[in-house]
Amino acid sequence: MSQISPPLRSARRAFAATALACAGFTLAGGLAVAQEPEEIIVTAPRAIHEQIGRSPSTGAPIERITLTRQVSYADLDLAKTADADELKTRVSEMAKNACKQLDSLYPLLPSDPACVRSATDGAMEQVSQAIAAATK
Repeated sequence: MSQISPPLRSARRAFAATALACAGFTLAGGLAVAQEPEEIIVTAPRAIHEQIGRSPSTGAPIERITLTRQVSYADLDLAKTADADELKTRVSEMAKNACKQLDSLYPLLPSDPACVRSATDGAMEQVSQAIAAATK
């Protein structure tokens, strides 16, 4: 892996900070602006921003950035199987979209093949809890 020049590294860090500032925004089309009880949080991870260690070979910092998206289910009745399945589909699609956005934000860095699975798994725990609460 080639080393990144200090000016490029500085620009990437500034870009990452901007991306983090924008990470809380949500997409239109059924997504709420603020977290409410009827939302699932989907977090897509990528090694970029938050320092989580150092490379054993180069000593360079290993950093992580995440994009967080909110998926509303206010329009669904999770006691119904079809609506519960719809929420699972929404979460899966949002995870794919968030990971794809990370890939486009950081095209020079390798994609994380586990991004979608990690984002989906984390959110599906919330989905299970929401469905369980709705079917009590």
